[in-house]
Amino acid sequence: MTVDEFWHSLQRDSLFTCWIWPRAKNGDGYGNVTIEGRLWGAHRLAWTLSVGQIPHGLYVLHHCDNPSCCNPAHLYLGTHIDNMIDRSKRGSHPRLTQAMVRAIRADYQNGIKVTAIARKYHVGQPLISLTVHRRIHRYI
Repeated sequence: MTVDEFWHSLQRDSLFTCWIWPRAKNGDGYGNVTIEGRLWGAHRLAWTLSVGQIPHGLYVLHHCDNPSCCNPAHLYLGTHIDNMIDRSKRGSHPRLTQAMVRAIRADYQNGIKVTAIARKYHVGQPLISLTVHRRIHRYI
């Protein structure tokens, strides 16, 4: 696929709406595209073509919370922690009950590793880390 074909493939209504990647997507709904033999996340390619290189260690995040969106106006750079906090605010991560949050923090205080806690609750390690360090669920 060429860069022009990439831009023409996007489903766009206006400059303000999400520009949807309609082709191949991963299991989380993020678009995949191969340009010049390199596999890209479609939103990462849109950012790179529109804004420039993505600095090492940063992610391309969505203001719109739509993983197939490639509208550069809906994208911004952030860290992994920024992404986890944003997901928490939007409710895009698995929900933890207050009882679960208390039990997770108790497990952590009792020396159980974050990886083991994540397996126990069937969630990702970042969610557990953010929870035990009170970056999210501060009210509990």
